[in-house]
Amino acid sequence: MKARLDFLAEQDVVEYAVWYHTQSPVSSVRFLQAIEAFREQLSLLPRMYGRVPNPPKGREVLQGMLYGFPFDVVYEILANEIVIVDVSHAKMKRRPWRNRL
Repeated sequence: MKARLDFLAEQDVVEYAVWYHTQSPVSSVRFLQAIEAFREQLSLLPRMYGRVPNPPKGREVLQGMLYGFPFDVVYEILANEIVIVDVSHAKMKRRPWRNRL
């Protein structure tokens, strides 16, 4: 099963990558590599992470931590694909993923 970022999650990734680039271009590249590795890992083992608390009824929504960076990645497993719906800093209080499903 293939994993992809939805439009808003992709915008999140670009925003964070630009921020990392202002800090260190190397960190920006590492961040993007970590996103790609996470996506590839989901394609192989989609259920390796835990479910989000109180997921919408009948939906399989899970959340994992991005390796090497303080980011939570929320994704939904559908019949034919895995859709990453949110990439947020782990300390962020606001969680927009519920509005993105």
